[in-house]
Amino acid sequence: MKMSESIENISKALSGAWKSIKNPKHNQNVTVKTRKGGTYDFQYTDLTGIFDEVKPHLSENGITILQQAYTEVSNGSLLVSVTTRLVHASGEWIESKPMQFPLGENDIQSMGGLVTYMKRYSLSAMLGISTEADDDGNMASGNTATFKASDKQLNYVTSLINNKYEKREDRIAHFNDMIGKLKLNKDMTTWTSQDASKAIKHLQSDANA
Repeated sequence: MKMSESIENISKALSGAWKSIKNPKHNQNVTVKTRKGGTYDFQYTDLTGIFDEVKPHLSENGITILQQAYTEVSNGSLLVSVTTRLVHASGEWIESKPMQFPLGENDIQSMGGLVTYMKRYSLSAMLGISTEADDDGNMASGNTATFKASDKQLNYVTSLINNKYEKREDRIAHFNDMIGKLKLNKDMTTWTSQDASKAIKHLQSDANA
């Protein structure tokens, strides 16, 4: 962790904010598939939910959140890095070490999702708040997690279709054609975050064609 030469003022401010900050309410769902073939769900708080909870308390104590995302190449791998800095009105600051993760699929949706994920974890760690159930043991055992599509993603899919077609029958026809090509469920509420990303990418490609 990095910090300014003095952290006397920001330490007092963080202590004051800590008294009123609560663990954010969960607003997203995740389905975990176990190695034995079973599944279970747990909830977590997305980045917006974290900011909604902590921003008023930090602002009241003169603290601003700054998060930086960047990429760098290390040992031939492209790494996405995120740092979180808490800045006090006095000019004092505290900054996390970079959280880094290799970029898998080299596209903007994958990178955007990864950056958001890392910002959430980095900020939660800096503030000492819990945003999800403690599932590290299960994930370390080889289970896989499927993140359900957010309302924001699903609303964006709908808006992309609505903006392109005026008639309802054209919208339905295009939607059915898309889910057929992408092999998606007709019920959007069952989509994963990855499903929604595929649909958004498909619709954006159509718009630019």
